[in-house]
Amino acid sequence: MPKDRDFLKAFSGEDRMTAAQIADKLEQCARQNRMTHTMFLTPHQRAVARQVVVCCGEPPHRILGGHPEAERCVMIFLPDYMDAESIPEEELPFGAIRAEWGHGAVLSHRDILGSLMAQGVRREVLGDILVAENGCDVIALRECIPFLRDNWLSAGRTGLHPVEIPLSGLRIPTADGKTVRDTVASLRLDCVLGLLTGQSRAAVEELLRREQVSVNFAVCTKGSVSLACGDVLSVRHFGRAELLEIGGESRKGRIWITLKRYV
Repeated sequence: MPKDRDFLKAFSGEDRMTAAQIADKLEQCARQNRMTHTMFLTPHQRAVARQVVVCCGEPPHRILGGHPEAERCVMIFLPDYMDAESIPEEELPFGAIRAEWGHGAVLSHRDILGSLMAQGVRREVLGDILVAENGCDVIALRECIPFLRDNWLSAGRTGLHPVEIPLSGLRIPTADGKTVRDTVASLRLDCVLGLLTGQSRAAVEELLRREQVSVNFAVCTKGSVSLACGDVLSVRHFGRAELLEIGGESRKGRIWITLKRYV
């Protein structure tokens, strides 16, 4: 860990705060020679954390979220005596709880998250919320599990029956999406947004101005940003899409692209 924190100058705003918190956890691990960890990080915060780790010489660490496709993960820093590749489940800083409800009730991700917030639970202590037909699995920091088990008994008017489960028992829903293949005038963000949302250029500019668009989970207000394969676009009220493929030009000089859209 560098003695100074000059590398933090490369970050600004909330990113600098995130980077400083990551540096604090790194220093704590080195000073106390014990495992430390962050709260759950969004994909954008994970990218910031990775930059900090690189600046600090790649100390032993893992990024885990309970399942291979986890969106929200914690970064774990390890002392020399621990094997980064084989952390026992009981030593992970998070666990899982399953809440089931009766047949006939229909609850969404938003309903579940809202009920957790109503209990005073902060979003950063929660990982992915995996919603199934008659229940959901929630990944959370381990110290929160007893509270959720004993107090999270309803979502709106729907009663819940929470029990702690092993991470190996998580029910991972399949990601339903629709593949869209079409042409755009260029790989500029505003052009791709027009295809994704079906909105006019003026409407797309308004979405950008209102900070309703994210690229790779970071808010973006510039329609001129050029996109690349693998970029993830999120548009409030329109869902999320991944740019899967960039093809050649059509006869009219437009560019073929393939989007995987998740609503």
